[in-house]
Amino acid sequence: MTSSFLNKQIRRILSVLLCLTLMFMLSSCLEEEPEPEPVIQIPYFVGAVLYSAGNGGSQEYKEEIEKAFSALETESARYELSFLYSEGDQLKQEHDVSYFIAQGVDVIFVQPMSYDSTLAVHDLIIDSGGTYGVFIGGTPADGALDEKYIFCWSGESGKEAEITAAAEAINELVIPAPEVEEGDAEGEAEAGEAS
Repeated sequence: MTSSFLNKQIRRILSVLLCLTLMFMLSSCLEEEPEPEPVIQIPYFVGAVLYSAGNGGSQEYKEEIEKAFSALETESARYELSFLYSEGDQLKQEHDVSYFIAQGVDVIFVQPMSYDSTLAVHDLIIDSGGTYGVFIGGTPADGALDEKYIFCWSGESGKEAEITAAAEAINELVIPAPEVEEGDAEGEAEAGEAS
């Protein structure tokens, strides 16, 4: 064998080794990037028992509820909405509220049939043991509200303001606040003292 043949073979071997080394280095660089953690979107369930499907006011409430909760959806929380219409029948309204409670909704919006029907709905929601209730479209009877579970924002001017206030308050109740790590809590306390 001639020396030129050996030189060519050595060059080829060195070239192959160099290529393999570069490939290994590049592949190790690509593997260093951690995969992003998947975001889990938690569904929260909202039921609404409205007066009548043919009632313009009920349809406006439906649209406002859809708009308010879609605005509150985040990367980690979404709202699934269901609507039932009691068609002016108080017994059907109570049945619809019971149905939503049995389905495990987080909150029920109720457009009551009458001032007095709010008391029956109150009892159903309180007995559910954790479902929130919101009366819309009027002021409920005395004793139909509960500071912890049943609310009404009828003092707001207009359906949009009433539903927006209710949706924001319910959003704060059903979505747990992010956990603060001990180091973060101390830093926030120090920043608060410095202010």
